Order: sequence, then structure tokens, then C-alpha cells
Amino acid sequence: MSGFERILARVGGDALRSYCSSAIEDELRNLQTRMKACLENVEQTMKVREAIAKLDVPMSRENTAACAEIQRKYTKFSADLKAFVEEQRKLQAEAPEASPDDQQKQSEQQSRERVTKLLGKIQHRITRKRNDAWIDKNFADVETIASIVGDDDFAGPDKALRNELVLVLDHLISAVLLSPLTNQTTLEKMDKVLKKLADVHDDIDEYIKSSSELLTKKRQAYAPRTRATESNNIVDAAEEPRMKKQRVESAPQSDFLVKVERTAAAVAAVEAGGNDATYEVFVSDLPWGTTKEADVASYFGIAGAVVSVQMPTMADGSTVGVAIVRFAALEGMTLALRMDGYPFNGKNIRVVVHKSK
Repeated sequence: MSGFERILARVGGDALRSYCSSAIEDELRNLQTRMKACLENVEQTMKVREAIAKLDVPMSRENTAACAEIQRKYTKFSADLKAFVEEQRKLQAEAPEASPDDQQKQSEQQSRERVTKLLGKIQHRITRKRNDAWIDKNFADVETIASIVGDDDFAGPDKALRNELVLVLDHLISAVLLSPLTNQTTLEKMDKVLKKLADVHDDIDEYIKSSSELLTKKRQAYAPRTRATESNNIVDAAEEPRMKKQRVESAPQSDFLVKVERTAAAVAAVEAGGNDATYEVFVSDLPWGTTKEADVASYFGIAGAVVSVQMPTMADGSTVGVAIVRFAALEGMTLALRMDGYPFNGKNIRVVVHKSK
């Protein structure tokens, strides 16, 4: 099969008109390698013939036949190469120039493919987290995505791309909030990065607004503990009961502390179950469009290894916006409880300990 035939086997339809540069490059590299080997054989043969001519010794019948065969193969190879190059020049000359609309569509497709590739990289880093730089690298990729979709030449993300973008951002926000590396500065930086996606689409704008509100609400929980705060907690033993009473009366308990206490109590109850304990959370307020258990498992996989996901359905097969997620270990369930109020497909969900009947 000739080089051109191999290219035809790899490419078809409209791709022929736009020219398959990668296939051509592969074939040219292959031809270059073959030419180099052929030239080396010819050079060696010529050296042998020159040496024999100087000695004035006639070549044997076998050597004469070998030289003739090498020359024949070289001549055929040169002819094939010349025909191949001429064929490519002819195709280039006959190929119609792409219209402005075609160029625009091609540019759009390339932009969408680049966004999809970046989203895949973000998701991969969230899953693997090989080093502490995963947060900054993902923020940089989100900024790159914002510059692509915000370009005037980009028509805007379609529904499928918007859904994929929101799903990956949900995973990113949740992973950052759960990360021990996160502090208030991290949340502020993430908020700024997300806002760079503004004015791309109404759905994205609404998502950014709700995410910004969530980050603002969660920011206080990541405040660093100062020495002054710690020193205030050191009081005389005799004064301790009175001080505790004053704190309770003067400062109402924050929602965050209430949630922490409830979570701690629930976790303690599960631990008391011993070896027979199951580590499950009950998830509610899931978007009605959530039908894939794999999506829920992937999302909560940020917290820990997920054993199973159960999503009750109605008679017609549609889900009811709830799920029961079982984890392999207590640590996964504990982290999942912190995901109460986190976004899933653009909607803040509720997560509590599942109480089996």
C-alpha cells in the first residue's frame, strides 16, 4: 500500500478537504527513514564497486546481481517518492479555500475542544491530587477557560458544555472546601476566579452568584486561630463556670458550630455501632435532572471511597431528588457531612447522616 493510500485509509469525508497534516507528517517521516536506509545501502555498494574497480578484479555473478538489485530498488523508491510529493502538491492546489463561515466553525470547534480538555485536566487533578499545587493549577485552568468562552469570537458555550462546566466547578468548589490546604485567602482567590466567568451566559451568571454566596458564608469557618483568641480561652478555674455562662448568654451559637456539634454527635453514634456500623449519608435537594448514580458517586468520591449509591425512583423511573451514599470508611462519611450546603449541578444540596430503619 502506497503512502497516499495509507492516508486515504485513515482519513475520509470532509477531513480530506481540510487536509490531514498529522498523517502526512507521519508518512514523510516514514519516507525519510526509508530514504536514509536506502542511501546508506547505495553508498556502501558504490564504495565496494569503486574498490573493486581500483583492484581491476571482476565482480562475481552474485555481487553483480546484488548491486543491480539495490540500484533497482533505489530507482523504484525514488520514483514512488516523486509521485507521492507530486500527488500532495496536486491535492493542495485543488483543495478549495475554506469560507469565513467554515473558518469560524472550525475555530469554534477548536475552542470547545480546548475547554473540554481543560475541564478534564481539572477533574483529573481533583481525583488524583498528587501534590499541593493542584488548587493553583486548577484555578489557572479556570482562568484560561474564562478567557476562551469570554472571547468575542466565541459564540458561547452550548447547553452540554455549560452542564459540563458547572459539574466540574461543583467538584472543584467542594474539593477546595474540603481540602486541609484551604484558608480564607484560597476562598477569596477562588471567588475572584469564578467571577471571571461572568457575562458568558445567564445560567453561568446565576451559578457564580450562588457560589459566591456560598463561599462568603463558608469563609468565616476558615479563619485562622490567633494567639489572642487562644489566650482568651485560658481562665482561672474558679472563674470558668461564670465565664462559660456569660459566653452562652452574650453570644448566640453560630450555624457552623451547631452543624459541627450535630455532626460530631452523629459520627459518635456511628462509631458506637462497632464493626457492624455502616457509613451512609442521606442526600436531599438534588436537582430533578439527576438520574445517574455514577454522577453522585463521582461527586462524593471527593470525600472518600464510595461503596454504593441508591437513588429512589418513581413509577415512571424518574428520581425524587434524594440519594443514599455509602462510604467504605468513617472518614469518608465524616467529610461528606461537611458537604451539606455544597453545590451539585448548580443547586445547594443537604447532607445528613442516614438513619437506617
